[in-house]
Amino acid sequence: MRLSLGILLITGAARLTVASPFTDALAAAPACAVRQSVTCAITALPQSPCTIENTTCLCTNPTFNGLIGDCVQKGCTIKEALTVQNLTWSACGFPSTDKRHSARYTIGCLIILPIIFMAIRLASWAFRLTPWGAEDTTVSLAFVCCTTRNIVWPPDFSFNQILFVPFPTLVLISKFLSGQSSLKLRLTFALVLSYGLGRDIWVLQPDEVTMFLKNLRINTRYEQLVFIIQFFYIVDLALIKASILYLYLRVFHMSSIRTVLWGTQVFNFILCTLFVLLSIFQCQPIQHYWNGWDGEHAGKCLSLQDIVLAHVAINVGLDVWMLILPLTQIYKLNMPLRRKISVMAMFSVGIL
Repeated sequence: MRLSLGILLITGAARLTVASPFTDALAAAPACAVRQSVTCAITALPQSPCTIENTTCLCTNPTFNGLIGDCVQKGCTIKEALTVQNLTWSACGFPSTDKRHSARYTIGCLIILPIIFMAIRLASWAFRLTPWGAEDTTVSLAFVCCTTRNIVWPPDFSFNQILFVPFPTLVLISKFLSGQSSLKLRLTFALVLSYGLGRDIWVLQPDEVTMFLKNLRINTRYEQLVFIIQFFYIVDLALIKASILYLYLRVFHMSSIRTVLWGTQVFNFILCTLFVLLSIFQCQPIQHYWNGWDGEHAGKCLSLQDIVLAHVAINVGLDVWMLILPLTQIYKLNMPLRRKISVMAMFSVGIL
């Protein structure tokens, strides 16, 4: 937010009219920017190598903009500072970020792949190539979670229609990739893209930022899906791990390893429950999660960064543990070393 605030404020302080982009930006700037401009400019300009006439230096000098950024934040709200950032970013001629196109295709691929793999597993079961086990049930639940978090249901969508969610997904993918969104069912990330994913925060309207975090569509009953996406992600990840552990339980029959596997299942369940509760109650009140960004609403939140880092660290450790478990059993098998290495390599694909 600091990079381009300075040029608008110093222009306000000097009342420059030499460059129409800055004049127009100053005219549209919030009152706080003009009010703070003199004080901020007097403080920042002598500590930078820029002169008052060198707008290029004022736009790009990190020392000047860092000082101005700290100064203006004391006198402007977050919304006002973002407005100033948008105006001066344009006045300085900096390009705006727009990665919606690449985000659309990246997310589209991440939606297609689970559908393909799930279809292969269902086909294998349908043709009686492999029996259905607990690992298949849990991975199916994980697939439902994955699909559910990628779909925005219309207000009249009933719970029993969840069974049909995967089928609209196949139809929606082509519409999603082409950028269309006028559908009764919409991909969650298509909605998030429309609210600013892939763009600079300062080019968005304040309501768009709130809607991005909350994803509550006006005049409808859409739930706070961005808030809920993290819930589905945590549950989805735990179900995938549970599926792998159930596979190990079907493959390995020694009581010692089975005790360890069941213990890991219990730990995975406790971990999932803990982080689901943290994700729901990380802010008090809960709606502060999507309203608190502007600094205008009362409330407090736990550090999202700390929660995310803890979740990542523990899950990476659990992943490593789950990769090691089958290797210890394969190593004990009475088979040639070459075959042991081959089987270990197969179970180690998860490293990728």
